[in-house]
Amino acid sequence: MSESSDYGETNWDHGHTFGQERHTYRARADRSYGEAKQRGVEDYDLLPEQIVVTCTRLLLLSLDVTGSMGDWPPIVFDKAPYLQYEIKYYTGDDGQICVSAFGDAVKGEDFALQMRPPATGTEVKNRINELKHTNMGGNNKMESSDLALLYASRNIEHPLGAKPILIIVTDEAPHDQVTSALAKKHARVDMTSTLCVEDVIKEAAQKYDIYVILKPYGSEDRGDYYSTIIQNRWIGLVGRDHIANLSEAERVVDVIFGILGAATNKIDYFLTEIRGRQRPEQVDVVLEALKHIFTDKAIGPKAGERVNNEEVDDDVGPLL
Repeated sequence: MSESSDYGETNWDHGHTFGQERHTYRARADRSYGEAKQRGVEDYDLLPEQIVVTCTRLLLLSLDVTGSMGDWPPIVFDKAPYLQYEIKYYTGDDGQICVSAFGDAVKGEDFALQMRPPATGTEVKNRINELKHTNMGGNNKMESSDLALLYASRNIEHPLGAKPILIIVTDEAPHDQVTSALAKKHARVDMTSTLCVEDVIKEAAQKYDIYVILKPYGSEDRGDYYSTIIQNRWIGLVGRDHIANLSEAERVVDVIFGILGAATNKIDYFLTEIRGRQRPEQVDVVLEALKHIFTDKAIGPKAGERVNNEEVDDDVGPLL
């Protein structure tokens, strides 16, 4: 189903207005941490002891909500109605979304890991809205995505269907290790000793198909340097073919769909759908981000490129 040609701030389904919803959510998110502390909300209030998944295939979407992520989490919220509708074409009619948020537990943040129960339909947007944005984080190029992976491995059960898809959206690497104290406090996991992140990833990969969407890190003068370091860390953990480098926040949900297409062998559907509703230059941004994930898939030329001395159509590119 079309996103009504997402060329800017436009309407889609039941009066949902892209952009306006984002601004509303941004204001609410900025207040969420302080309001939760005032009400006495505890970490475990946002972290169920266990989650049992009943759908055929789950999408677990884990968002970095520290200050450097800016508008990326609000944009995911903004396009949640489209995400919650479109997911069924990839995961099946009973597909569910589990939304999660992480900050930096090493810096002593409250709500360093939040995990909401799986949801479908309009409930997905409500679950995202329950997340508390710390807007904190440190200057250490690492956040607590490792805790999200550990929790998913130990505390989420999915006895039915296919391997769940876990997508992390962040601009930093995970911490090198998880101590037993942090695991207990922030992930509700009992461990007798420290666990290195390589072992955390290895355990999670047995249960999940893990992907990472990487936002560029920091300012332009030093951002490329640190982004490369962070990217290389993730490459060593999950592999280059499971990482999407994305520079434009507006396209993050499109990249999520692309990952779902790759993970469920529905790239043809993804390409047809996105090329039918987005401008060619927007499609090119998405495909550039996905090029390593789609590395062995034929995706056709970019708009404006010449094939057999003929220019590719500016609206919908050919599928090969």
